[in-house]
Order: sequence, then structure tokens, then C-alpha cells
Amino acid sequence: MGKWVEYIEPFVGQGNIARFSVAHQPIVKEYAQHMGLVDKIDGTLNCGMHTGPGKIVLSLIMNTLCGRSPIYRIEEFFKMRDVPLLFGNGMTAEMFNDDAIGELQEKAGYFVLLTSVPAEKKSSLEILKTYKEQDGIEKNFGFLKDPLVVNDLFLKTPSRIEALGLVLVISLLLWRLMERTMRTKTKEENSTLTGWNNGKTAKPTSFMMVSKFMSVVIAIKNGERSLFTPLNKVQLAYLNALDVNPSIFTEIDLMPDGVRSG
Repeated sequence: MGKWVEYIEPFVGQGNIARFSVAHQPIVKEYAQHMGLVDKIDGTLNCGMHTGPGKIVLSLIMNTLCGRSPIYRIEEFFKMRDVPLLFGNGMTAEMFNDDAIGELQEKAGYFVLLTSVPAEKKSSLEILKTYKEQDGIEKNFGFLKDPLVVNDLFLKTPSRIEALGLVLVISLLLWRLMERTMRTKTKEENSTLTGWNNGKTAKPTSFMMVSKFMSVVIAIKNGERSLFTPLNKVQLAYLNALDVNPSIFTEIDLMPDGVRSG
């Protein structure tokens, strides 16, 4: 109880407090930033939309990896989330309503391929062929076929189904990137993380990571954010393996080009 009081005390007696369960959502945002996801999609889909297409795609990915609500309920999903923390100051849940998402789905007639390979080394066609020939892709089909993801597909046109398929593939890339980062870190440091049933593992999964952050809650008062309880040792160890700074849970503007460390 002492630690809880220490973290919530700055807000006591100051009126209404907004309370949000953020879980692992800031981690997903951080890795999307690491990929340059929003900027690359905005640069590819210059649609002149009120809400940038990059942030709409990120909202769909966030929903896929953090909530899995039907697409027509995305706005409702984000009304219960700290939208400015996840998408930046000035952003609201209403910006991800059904009209905004429908407009993007109609216009997103592209195969968006994100890569760190310089253009002078491989052409877009070569990268696409390499992507299509990945031997390990079969093991990822379980993620894409998860009933929680595909059961609620109330889409009327093939273009909208294709757009959702793209969102699922990008979500999978983010999911596997986080997992790969953790496993690379544990291998380099010859260390382990706390896995299922508090056992130690050198091969953590993204599902393991998600389960460790379900209890993370923040409080907001006059724009100031604070954790309800401090991050525990297990959560800090996972953030270290992900190469992510704990400040992602309380600070909005620290969004550099790469994943923060320390």
C-alpha cells in the first residue's frame, strides 16, 4: 500500500482524476514509431484526409494487438484509452470514427512494404519477392487466423477486406519485431525473463510480454500523467529486453526516430 500511496499522492485532493488502463499499448506505439510506420504510410497515401492515414492504420493495429474490437467499434474502443499518449496531443477518439476508417479503406489500394533495406541495395520488386518467399511465414498464420481477429469482419467490399488484410500483416510484423528484439537481447546478455507460471525463459514471446503489463494503469490530472503503481522488476526487465524507456507510459512528446534505450 505504501508504494501505491507514493505514486497516486500527487493527484489526491485535486478534483477529478482520469484513469486509464494502458497495459502494453505504449510499447506497440513505440515500435510503430521505430518502424517509421505513420510517416511511411502518410508519404505513400497522400489522400488529403482530415485524420492522417498513418494514424488511422496505427489505430487499427493498436486495436488488433491490444483490444480486437470490431472495426465499426474502433471509436468506442479508443474512448476508453489515453488517445493523446498513444497518438499525440490534440488527438481524440472521434478522429477514428467509422467514416474516417471507411475513407482510408477505400483509398488504400496499395501493397505497403516496410523495410530497413536501402533503396540502392534492393529494388521494391526484389524486396517484395523476398518477402513473399519467406519460409517461416506458415507459423504466423495462426495469428492471422485467430478467431478473435477475423470473426467480426463486417466489410461490404473486397477493397475493404484487402485493406484489413494489410493491417493484420503489419500488426504481425510489429508483433514479431518485438519478440525478435527480446530474444536477441536475452541471447546477447545470456539472460532470461520471467515467462509462464513465473518460470525463467530465454525465448520470451510477445504474448508473455503482454501478460506482464495488463495491470499498468495511469492517472491524468490537468494533463499530467503518473503511474498508479510503480513498474515492478518483471515489467522493467521486459522493457529492458525491448530496448524501451519506461517514460513511454507517462510522456507524450518523447518520440524520436528510433526506439529509446535506458
